[in-house]
Formats: sequence, structure tokens, C-alpha cells
Amino acid sequence: MNKNYIFTRNYFKIYDDKKTVNGKLKKYEVIYFGPRVGVVLKNKSKILLVKQYRYLTDEYSLEIPGGSVSEDESLLDAANRELCEESGFNIKKFNHLIDYYPGLDNVDNKTSIFFSEVDESINLPTKKFKTDEIESIHWLDVNECLDLIKNGEILDAMTSLGILAFSKYTP
Repeated sequence: MNKNYIFTRNYFKIYDDKKTVNGKLKKYEVIYFGPRVGVVLKNKSKILLVKQYRYLTDEYSLEIPGGSVSEDESLLDAANRELCEESGFNIKKFNHLIDYYPGLDNVDNKTSIFFSEVDESINLPTKKFKTDEIESIHWLDVNECLDLIKNGEILDAMTSLGILAFSKYTP
């Protein structure tokens, strides 16, 4: 790839490139957000979701904790930092669940989702946990989360893919 950066902001860049595929020259314009992480945290049959405002829907959204990976940060360190910032949990042990790109032609944003489990002896933060970014936290049953995805109430791709993968690939 020959990334020619044409626009840069704090949280993203746009680059263009040209590539010959099957004898045809194709032009690409790509938005680069950098790597991202998400965490599916389970306690018994419940999954932790955080409630936060989202501009594109102009509503609050229930999502798994997650966010950007800093340049000097490992994926696991970023997963722990995001989980701690968004829920108050400081978990050091994660299992890799899935990786994905939200778009394979124009969104350079590899996302890695991890999962972990806390046992019932841990005092779980409640809805009262709040930050500048997070309105509240919620523990929802896995099947309830799946219903929210099916009914279009959870629209976030990282959350949907994380919960679907978790329900399919973990015991």
C-alpha cells in the first residue's frame, strides 16, 4: 500500500491510494481510525453494557466497553484501560474473541474484541457509575442482549459482533 495522507485530525486520517486489480486501476479513499478494542465482560449469565450518547443516532446507546488503542499501547492494555475508564473494572486477564474490519475497502479500523468473566464474589458497579463519557452501566442477560440486537435497539457494530461471537464461541 502507498498511503497518501490527504487529511488529518486528532482521531482520524484520510488517505488515498491506487491499486491495479485484474488489469484495472482502482482508486481508493480510506478513513483511518487506527486499531480499536472492545470487551465483553460476563458475570454469571449477564453481560456488562455501558450507556452513552451517540451523535449519529442522537440517542443513548447500550454498548460493550471499548475504544481506541494508543500508539504505545498493546491491545490487551487498551482493553483493560477502556474497561476501567468506562466501568470501573480493572481486569488483567482477557481471552481473545474475534477481530474484524468494519469495511474492507474504505475503513481502516481493525477491531479486536476480548472477553473476560468476573465471579459473583466481586462487588459489581451499578448504574450509579458515571463519567463524562458514560451515563450509566447495566448488566443484561445474554439472551436479552441478543433480542436487543435482533430488534435493532443495539446498533453498534462492535457491540453486536462482540455479543454474537460471545454467544456462539464461549461456553
